[in-house]
Amino acid sequence: MKRILGSLALIIVLWLGSTAVIGNKTKSELDRGIEKSNKEYAKHGIELNILEYEQSFFTSGLKLEVKILDKELEKMITDNYGLIFPLISQYDIEHGPLFFKNGLGVGLSRVYQELEISSLFRKEIQEKFSKKSMIASKSVVSFSKIADYSILSEAIEIKDENSKIDISPFEIRGETHLDTLVGETQIVLPLFSFLENEKKLMIESMQIDVKIDDSLSPSLAMGDIDLSIKKLYISDKENGEIELYPTLSIVSKKDSDKTFGSNIEMQIDVGKSTTQKSLAEIEKLFFNIKMDGIGIKGMEKYQTITKKMEQKQAIIMIDIQKNPENQEENYAKLVKLQEEMSAGILDTLKDMIFKNKSAISYSFMGQTKDKKDSHGDISLKYIGDINFSKTAQEISQEINTNLFNLFELEIDINVDEKHISTLPDGDEFLKQLQAPMTQTMVNHQNQKYIIKGHLKNQELILNDNNLTNTVLPLLKMLTQMGMSK
Repeated sequence: MKRILGSLALIIVLWLGSTAVIGNKTKSELDRGIEKSNKEYAKHGIELNILEYEQSFFTSGLKLEVKILDKELEKMITDNYGLIFPLISQYDIEHGPLFFKNGLGVGLSRVYQELEISSLFRKEIQEKFSKKSMIASKSVVSFSKIADYSILSEAIEIKDENSKIDISPFEIRGETHLDTLVGETQIVLPLFSFLENEKKLMIESMQIDVKIDDSLSPSLAMGDIDLSIKKLYISDKENGEIELYPTLSIVSKKDSDKTFGSNIEMQIDVGKSTTQKSLAEIEKLFFNIKMDGIGIKGMEKYQTITKKMEQKQAIIMIDIQKNPENQEENYAKLVKLQEEMSAGILDTLKDMIFKNKSAISYSFMGQTKDKKDSHGDISLKYIGDINFSKTAQEISQEINTNLFNLFELEIDINVDEKHISTLPDGDEFLKQLQAPMTQTMVNHQNQKYIIKGHLKNQELILNDNNLTNTVLPLLKMLTQMGMSK
């Protein structure tokens, strides 16, 4: 059932992608739109094709297919997620400037589609759907090539002997410029629930707002994403129940012609809880990740590499599960894949990080119901000058050897002792803290454990203690030993 959930999400993504290129007035414009989209989709192993196109003066009919280019990947998705490929979609298109069917309107084109969700699955999965559930879309393309679209679904219910999925009618609305991809989208899901044996997951009133201000490439856009969930409820007979109220905000924007920055914030307020003590006492959690000076070209290359590697890894993992007798061979493939990915990522660094500009920082805060809090800030900045003209192996060796010359670290962590003691192995962890405390690496004052300092210019300062000649050499040795494995 969990895999069916993944399939439903994949259907929505593929459908949105294919629908986005529909709506051009002529067949030749449509061909150009699909050709342009396929250049990007090819990076993800997907291809769009027109199967049929029947045009009259006022209307046209279009049948479109979504193919998986890699046959092994297609078989893996079909075998494990039950989707039938290629996915076939039928569109009805009205041509402007005036629309008469389904109400009077004006624009370049108006596009309709209806789809029965269960029809995209194999027969044995279709039988798990309690009823036929339709999903319908409508988009109107204005004379300025802005597509105003809406997607509406009926309620979906899927069940078998041990589990059940309920998805209330959801809605997706927005507008997008067909050339620049600038626009806004809102997704509203009133209710989702998943039951499996005696476990339950329920989401109430989820809303996602996406605003695209600048599309740097089809796979990298600048803008805002805001997610809110009125209530996330999780229950388990063995572990109890908990209510969470999460929000997420992501803001991305260019900070130069070559670089961009992102700020990610997540807050989770905790309501009723009967889980283990350490979780039951939490009132609020906050996380923040901020990135600056990240290379646009490097990020595009990184996305392409990781997507290809994920597809290859998924195929190998499925084979490991299905054919345990080939375990040794498949693990060798995974090791080789890891080496390929490491080399690929190293190659992206020359376009990803820039001296004295690229930086990442991480902040966290946790507060318990007694108003005690723990918080921390960690920042890392690239200050080195790696020679990226070398081979991947040579670059790796240079990073290994000169790691502490390449980056600047700032750290400020304050953890309440009560928060540590409530962890599953908190008492043991407190004992382990005694050794660092004797080296003044960790301070204990006002019922808090504190680590504050920096590593820059070959100098290590922690809690006002200079550890450059004592602890830093040991850290260098341990780091090089770990990287050389």
